[in-house]
Amino acid sequence: MARVLFWVAAGIAVLAFTGYAVFVPSITQCSPGRIDVVGIIGLALGLVGVLIAVSRGGEWGWGIREP
Repeated sequence: MARVLFWVAAGIAVLAFTGYAVFVPSITQCSPGRIDVVGIIGLALGLVGVLIAVSRGGEWGWGIREP
């Protein structure tokens, strides 16, 4: 069964790479981008919140269900 799953995943990867090579246009000119500082700060705060909830939630009783 594992071999079948491997070959199915390999076939999907080959199809995805072929589709990328055929349909995605190449970039001829590259303009310098700007850094999204507000987005970086928002992402960092969101990740910190999720990590704190996952790592400390059991200690703080968030996972305990009271009858």
